Amino acid sequence: MARELEHDRAEIAVAGLKKRVNRSVFKSLFFSMLLFGFFVGTQFPLFAQQALHTNEALSPVFYAMCVGAGLMVGLFNFLLFKVLVSRALSRLLVGMRKINASVEQALHTDKQFELACQLEVDSNDLLGEVATTFNSMSEAVAERITRESLVRTLMADLSSTVDPKRVAQNILEAVLKVAGGQGGILFSLQGEELELLTSSGLDKGVRLPVVLDELSDGAVHAIKRGEVAELAPDERGLEMIRVHTQEGQVRPNFFVVVPLVTGSRTVGLIVLPGLSSSLVPARLQLIDVFRTHVAPYLHNALLHRKIGEMAALDWLTRILNRRFGMRRLREEFSRSLRHGLALSVILLDIDHFKRINDTYGHAAGDAVLKEVANQLKKNIRSGEAVCRYGGEEFMILAPGNDLHDGSILCERIRKLIEKTVVRWAGQELQVTVSLGVATWPVIPASVVNEIVSAADEALYFAKEAGRNRVAIHQGDDVRLYVDPAVTVN
Repeated sequence: MARELEHDRAEIAVAGLKKRVNRSVFKSLFFSMLLFGFFVGTQFPLFAQQALHTNEALSPVFYAMCVGAGLMVGLFNFLLFKVLVSRALSRLLVGMRKINASVEQALHTDKQFELACQLEVDSNDLLGEVATTFNSMSEAVAERITRESLVRTLMADLSSTVDPKRVAQNILEAVLKVAGGQGGILFSLQGEELELLTSSGLDKGVRLPVVLDELSDGAVHAIKRGEVAELAPDERGLEMIRVHTQEGQVRPNFFVVVPLVTGSRTVGLIVLPGLSSSLVPARLQLIDVFRTHVAPYLHNALLHRKIGEMAALDWLTRILNRRFGMRRLREEFSRSLRHGLALSVILLDIDHFKRINDTYGHAAGDAVLKEVANQLKKNIRSGEAVCRYGGEEFMILAPGNDLHDGSILCERIRKLIEKTVVRWAGQELQVTVSLGVATWPVIPASVVNEIVSAADEALYFAKEAGRNRVAIHQGDDVRLYVDPAVTVN
């Protein structure tokens, strides 16, 4: 039993020794070289005897000398190999350690990954091939980590906002880095309509498509199938696009259309003009993968905007409803108080609106409301706002307009509506409006309701004066506006 146990221990020890020896290539090489030298030393006397025809070659002394020489040659070969190969392997090891340190730093910090080491390829053998492969691996690791860092940064940026234009800008910048492009366009796609959200590096004076029908069949086909596609530079709808370069405006050699698809729905479209002969297939593959990450963020931003619009807009006229109109008024009033700027509030009412409903029906009344709202929306300046205040009544906010400017705006709107024809069911309906305007600080209001009440008082005065009139609240009294361009006889 003891002998068996001792034998087992010996076997375990030998196995452990073999395992340790096998772990080291140089140890294996060392023993292999010595064994080879010993074998050559024992065989050389036999070769010498046959070649020289003398039995002295088999003498113990000559045997010993040959074995000793063989061992020395094996040892020398081992040392020479170790010196030459170790130097190359050491450079490879140093490079690997540097790459590993850079990878660890890039993964655990926000520092940009840097390619830490590139080995010099100074041989045309297996070691040279190893060095070349190592350099390729380093570049692949660098590109992969840089890409992942770009994706992480982008995801953080996209998660921080629900503004479609900012989301689109972040997406386009990232895609241009991935594609190596100099310019691009990102549209949202709602049904058949294209809305320009952002562009970069392109001539902004060029008219871009606003509906899918303005694009070529090839582009529409790719968009509807949700496939990344490369198109010719003369594709319909894109043929006028030019890219900014140091040499000026340059016509692209091709276009890449990148549909942004989430689920089964295409929510956006990126157009990338290319200045080279074609986009590298690897880049196309990368863009194809990348777009799947960003499409849901654009979809969420567009959905959030739509929900916000649904909450803020009147369902019929598609202008601000009363709740959000009053919110906007409070914001403008606070700004006027801070900066001492005038603020005019206009209330207008469609004259005899009940008569239209009674005569033609509520559908005709809805058509009149929509047309009046559309005319108001189209004819106010940037910074001004219009809302449906209630029923057939509308409110216009005109920041920066004093009482004189507000009065002129009212008269312009009155004349505009008076000339507007509402076509409904073969009928041509004409309506007029009455308007009342009040202005801060002519109305020394401390809250917005006081300005609205003054404008409402002016509106009532205009209606009592015969309708299709403009009335002005002057603070202490209300009077009708008289157009100075009208000659009074």
